[in-house]
Amino acid sequence: LWEGLPQLTVRDTGPGLPEALLDKVTERFRRASGQGTTGSGLGLSIVSELVQRQQAILTLTNRVPSGLEVSVRWERVYACAS
Repeated sequence: LWEGLPQLTVRDTGPGLPEALLDKVTERFRRASGQGTTGSGLGLSIVSELVQRQQAILTLTNRVPSGLEVSVRWERVYACAS
């Protein structure tokens, strides 16, 4: 389905996210509790807004045995004006 279309994937080796938060963590100021990290909870909300503006698709998936995978997939390629 995505063959030949642009995709950006970021994978980490952290604790991942509780399954119940995967669809909520893109809300502003939403963070998983007890992860021992700093931040304001804005990063994924900014990514989500940019993805929506580009009419792309954002997916978040927990990795096995641990970590998170965040992917942005563009369904079409836009030409840049020069």
